Amino acid sequence: MSEDMAKTVGWRLSRHAKSALANRGFAVEEVLLAAALPDVRYTSYNYGDDREVHIRGDVAAVVHAGSMTVITVLWHTQEAWEDQEVLGGRGRRIAA
Repeated sequence: MSEDMAKTVGWRLSRHAKSALANRGFAVEEVLLAAALPDVRYTSYNYGDDREVHIRGDVAAVVHAGSMTVITVLWHTQEAWEDQEVLGGRGRRIAA
């Protein structure tokens, strides 16, 4: 196990997070690394009390840090994307 992955031990994914990561084409490892070792983090009460968004690369994981639980998984992007658009280009704009 890599040193970074070792820091994800204890984090868990909610049922919804598992579904969201699969729908968005993320690997479990990507999501756990975003939760445990984010590049950016901020509070996000619109997802509930004591929620934070942890961002790493393309992954934005909404977490409850106290229980080390990933609540949902989103794309980290400046623009709105449909899941299928992003899966087709993994974050690149797709010509219409």
